[in-house]
Amino acid sequence: MRVNLIELLAERTITHPTHIEAVTWRSDELSIVVSGYRWWKPHYAADAMDGRIRLIFSGLVDGCIRPDEFSLSEDEALEDFRLERVADVPWAQPMDQSVFCSAPIPKPLALYVRLSDFLSRAGAFREARHYLNQADQIASFVKMAASTGFLLCRGPNCVRSLICTELDAQGVPHNVLRTAADMTADFLVTIGNSAFLCCQAEAEMDLN
Repeated sequence: MRVNLIELLAERTITHPTHIEAVTWRSDELSIVVSGYRWWKPHYAADAMDGRIRLIFSGLVDGCIRPDEFSLSEDEALEDFRLERVADVPWAQPMDQSVFCSAPIPKPLALYVRLSDFLSRAGAFREARHYLNQADQIASFVKMAASTGFLLCRGPNCVRSLICTELDAQGVPHNVLRTAADMTADFLVTIGNSAFLCCQAEAEMDLN
């Protein structure tokens, strides 16, 4: 039986032990088979200590998955597992706002560091280079920031707000272009230091 995972988690609290038995990644779907305590059942269930469940995430669109997060010997495998709606995660919102500068940025590295620290504090798997233009290499970003007219960044509202605040502090004239953008994912999944966005999250319970 498959159920909506975020609804299940709203009704049940994950209880250990939880052991990862298998992880399968096929096309845009990632599934994780977990055994242990049947936390998805009422706590008075007689067979609560011996069960298996498959967590199924489909429509993966972005993220960072670290294989060492899925240790088969760990008995609290879901200790750091979280499922959140993207609508509740500001940095994961659609990149529908672009900031254009019409003068050089006096301190481009200060802007870069401010954004980088913000994303780190938010626990984002994205880095500053994912939002800032030509920022895969610092030298390229600094060179661009010295020009007189350029696209500085594309991002959601929280990134736009931070960037514009820093530009105002440095006295850099700029403008913002807003474009319509659909949500590309509905959920943010976090397991330890692994995190990814997906369109659907389900659970298949009581596996044989």
